[in-house]
Amino acid sequence: MKAALKDQQQEETKESDDLGDYVKVSDGYDEVVAKLEDLDDLVAEKDERLEKIEKLLEATKREKSEDELDELRVTAETLEKEIGSLNGQQTLLEDRLN
Repeated sequence: MKAALKDQQQEETKESDDLGDYVKVSDGYDEVVAKLEDLDDLVAEKDERLEKIEKLLEATKREKSEDELDELRVTAETLEKEIGSLNGQQTLLEDRLN
């Protein structure tokens, strides 16, 4: 009788240990799932930030291109004025020679 009782206690202890192991594994799984979900959220945030940065970079490139075009326009206008002035001086010098 004692042997049967002892065997039953050992079986219950083993079942209890198995259940405890299952709970530990289950809790570990839940932690891993929670961490993966957190990582997914972080990746989504980083993707959004990257998209915003890419848009800003594109806008900056366009802005810079427009600024460079404005500078080139001003330079072209200045050169046109200088050319006009030089043409006027050339005409005066040619008139003096004649």
